[in-house]
Order: sequence, then structure tokens, then C-alpha cells
Amino acid sequence: DRDRAVELGARCDPDALVDLLQESTRIRPLSGRSPCCLINRDWSAAAAGAKAPIPCHYTDAMSLEFGVFQGGSVGPRPWGEREARRLRQDIEVGIAADRAGFDTFWAPEHHCLEEYSHSSSSHLSCLAVGVQTTRIRVVTGIMNLCPPINHPVRVAEQIALIDVLTNGRVELGTGRGSGSTEVNTFGVAAEDTRAMWEEAIRAIPKMWTQDLFTWDGKYFSVPERCVLPKPVQKPHPPLWVTASNPGTVEVAGRMGIGAAMFNFADPELSRPLVES
Repeated sequence: DRDRAVELGARCDPDALVDLLQESTRIRPLSGRSPCCLINRDWSAAAAGAKAPIPCHYTDAMSLEFGVFQGGSVGPRPWGEREARRLRQDIEVGIAADRAGFDTFWAPEHHCLEEYSHSSSSHLSCLAVGVQTTRIRVVTGIMNLCPPINHPVRVAEQIALIDVLTNGRVELGTGRGSGSTEVNTFGVAAEDTRAMWEEAIRAIPKMWTQDLFTWDGKYFSVPERCVLPKPVQKPHPPLWVTASNPGTVEVAGRMGIGAAMFNFADPELSRPLVES
């Protein structure tokens, strides 16, 4: 069933993929976690400002996790009803994946990228899947942390609410956009996005874990406030960042957060990222 799902996913055939997942018998739950997931879920409090390396507790046997990533790709114009149908089908795939035993559902956030992805709100896609399932974890892949695009307080509030409504099944995957077409739409210069992301990713865990939060940074400021609601997961939902270069992978490692590498190239080309 998994081989068939991969084939259908590669062909961008969401109807057939939903049918397959709905008809398949439940896959035996996988035990254990991959090292990346283990570090991310158990030690992501490092993002709150810890400077020292975070200890990693590995088990002898590690298992891969299997997930579905639905990107909202609609193809060339004219879209007609195809756009709405595809976005609804992405949610159906996530629900079916839960019943089939998959571990995670990932949803992207993109802006003004015709054909490639019309999915503009990763957290809303995760919410739609999360409230209609009972087991699968939902991951924003990604939520843009540049303050002019998504203010960090709103990110913290929205992800915490999803965590409450899904009983602790959300993970915050973060990033800074897929190039100037996206970020310039909001008046953001591409050269500022890395610094914006790093400021936001260090602030958000504090909003979740501190009773009163205040921030006076370069890109956003917050007077003393109690940011609500608080998430169910403690100390907070796991954190990720998308990584396409060794520098970002190294930053993720130093922060103790997960590194998500979406790569359609030969695995050997990913070796520098893995070795980072």
C-alpha cells in the first residue's frame, strides 16, 4: 500500500490516493522515532534560548515515520473548479492517512505561486485535518515566521489553539518563504528574512512557556502580555525549520529543533545537509 501511495503521490493523483488510503487496512503503528524526530520532540525547548548543546537520548532501534505532504498544486490555467477541489482533496488525504496508520500530515504555506501551490494557510489545513482525526500528527510545513507576514504572537496563539483542539498533535514547522515572489508581496526584502525568522523562532517558545511575555526586538515588539491559550504539549509543540543549505541545518542543530529537508533530487546530493 505504501509503494502504491508513493506512486500515486508522484503522479499527483489525489483522487486515487484518497481511494487507496480509505480502502487499505490499517498499517501497524511504527515504534520508535527517527533521531531527527526524537531530538525535535524531546529537546526543542532549546529554541527558547539555550546556548549549550542539547543532550540527545537515542534508543538502540530507530524506525522511520511515514507521512503525507499535500501541497495544493493545481496545474496550469484555467483552474475553474479544480483549485477548490484540490484543496478539499488535500484535507481528505490527511483524514484517510490517519485511518491508514500514517504518522504525520504536512501542509505548506505559499503566497502568489500560481500552479505550484495554492495552499496559503498551513495552520488552517492542519486544523481541518486535526479536528477530523484522532491519531495523526499535523505539521505546518511551513508557517512563515517573518513578522509582516505572520506576526509571532498570532503564530503562537494559533498553533496553541490547534494544539488544544487536537489534544496535543500539532507541530510548528517554520520557514521564511520560497523566494522574493512570496515575501515581496508583503513588503519584505528577501535579505531580511533569515534574521526575521531567527528572532521569531526564539520568541515564540517563550510566549508558550512564560506567564507574562515581553519582547523588544529589531523586527517586532510586544508589551508585557499573557499570550493565550497555552499549548497542551509541554514544554511546547515541537519545532521545525525547512533547510536547503548546510548553514540552516547547522542553525537548527544548535537550536535543538528539527530540520525538514524537502528534496526531489538524488539522495547523494543531500549528503552535505545530512553531514552538517
